[in-house]
Amino acid sequence: MDMMRAHKMRRTHKLVLPLDEHSHTARVLEYWSAFDASAGPNDLRLNWTAARGMQFFEFEHRRVFGVQLDASGKPTGELSEAYTFNLQELKQPIIKAVTAGGWIWQPVMWNAPDSLRWLIE
Repeated sequence: MDMMRAHKMRRTHKLVLPLDEHSHTARVLEYWSAFDASAGPNDLRLNWTAARGMQFFEFEHRRVFGVQLDASGKPTGELSEAYTFNLQELKQPIIKAVTAGGWIWQPVMWNAPDSLRWLIE
């Protein structure tokens, strides 16, 4: 809570790895979404976005100043909360595990049938 407003933020990033055993390729589909909400005495603001595709990098850092509440709604005594998201920190361990297992990491926009893969890869 800050300046008489309550905030809610949620981020989701999903990697779907269909495995092609013939070519030993993990064709990676990415989905992500963001939800932000804030409520004050005079208004309510909601923002939701979702996307699908290949995301090569994302870095987001936020700091909120104000009264911080724990999961039960009680004040924590902290005056600020920091949030950092680095997409590479999420993806690198997965990429490393897939490639260490002998698979090819192939980001794609669409998991096309075999006859159309020449269009997207």
